[in-house]
Amino acid sequence: MKTKLHRCLRSFWELVSEVPGWPNAPTSRRIRRTLPVALPFIGILGVFAAQALVIEPARDQVRLQYDELRFLDSEIVRLRESCATGEADAVFARARDERARLFAAPEAIEPWLDTLAPTIRDLGWRASFHAYDSTLNETDPGAAIAYTPALGKLQALPDNPNRVVTLSHALEKITQSNKRIDLTRLVVRADIQGRPQVEINLRIPHLLADAQTAQ
Repeated sequence: MKTKLHRCLRSFWELVSEVPGWPNAPTSRRIRRTLPVALPFIGILGVFAAQALVIEPARDQVRLQYDELRFLDSEIVRLRESCATGEADAVFARARDERARLFAAPEAIEPWLDTLAPTIRDLGWRASFHAYDSTLNETDPGAAIAYTPALGKLQALPDNPNRVVTLSHALEKITQSNKRIDLTRLVVRADIQGRPQVEINLRIPHLLADAQTAQ
């Protein structure tokens, strides 16, 4: 096998290095004869070698880096879109919750305040409320809500031993309920017998009819 390969290579060498009219040409002459063929062949081999050993690995590395960049870019876009969607959902959820805390009409305010009286009485205070006409307040054109003022009166019961703490709890029941009620004024007085009497002014938002229709 080795002899046959050697014979083939020798035949190929004699073919490409043949000097016409000079069968026994010296090796230097034969090498000079093969240069026009050998140099382009060597150049082609060099190009293929560089392509396989240098260019393709470098190209694969660059392609891999760009693939990673494209993946990161797509992840950034996805996260940005998901964050934007999540933030929008959170804003809509907060708006929905705040809307649910508003009274549907001013007529519903005073009856709802009266429902707090038994709870406040359990805390040692007698409570009464009166809501005023909200039409007396100016409302901006196009506004979705209006405000109704209300007056609350709280009187300590004789068997209330801890009036300061229970008053704080009573005010929390009013202003931290499932409806939005703003406390705007608090006045504490004492009657002839020395029992504290409390007056509170409330500012209570409610939906306007146009806003409910738009809903």
